[in-house]
Amino acid sequence: MKIKCTECQHVSRITHTKPQSESTTDLYCDCGHCGHRFVFTLSFSHTVQPPTFDESRWLLNTVRKLSDDDKKELLGELLGELTK
Repeated sequence: MKIKCTECQHVSRITHTKPQSESTTDLYCDCGHCGHRFVFTLSFSHTVQPPTFDESRWLLNTVRKLSDDDKKELLGELLGELTK
């Protein structure tokens, strides 16, 4: 990935990154041409084409992202559905 310096428009070097969230990261940049140091924020916008894996894999990946309390609540609801 090439990040242009906002001052001189030359390609800058990414010195390190700092995640801000699951979908946003700060890129710390250093311009070797003019000496400008700056932070560029990179973030996920949207999906153009969804991944091509099956629904059970998608569901498992989604459940893994839930908090422990939400997982317990979901499990309780699923067990309740099975006993009906």
